[in-house]
Amino acid sequence: MNELNQFITWSMLSNYGMFVGIVFMIVQVIKELPKLVNIPTRIISILVSFILQILINIQGSTFKVFDIVLYLISAVVISLTANGVHDATIKIKTETE
Repeated sequence: MNELNQFITWSMLSNYGMFVGIVFMIVQVIKELPKLVNIPTRIISILVSFILQILINIQGSTFKVFDIVLYLISAVVISLTANGVHDATIKIKTETE
């Protein structure tokens, strides 16, 4: 199998740090899209995290409708962490300029 096809795998997304990083990167790429530009970034990151969690659980055959509440709570926590990474990066960048 081609190694480039395994750059990001479903199992990698089950790691908290990797998941936060992926959410952070996706949000940075899509937040300036015309239909999303007026939506606060924290909301976009919650939605991205929530959708990814649902997809990961569907892919792993562990999805349960009853767990949607847990996915949403986790999405908020992951979003706060990803947004914190962004804020820290901006602060460091500003301090070094």
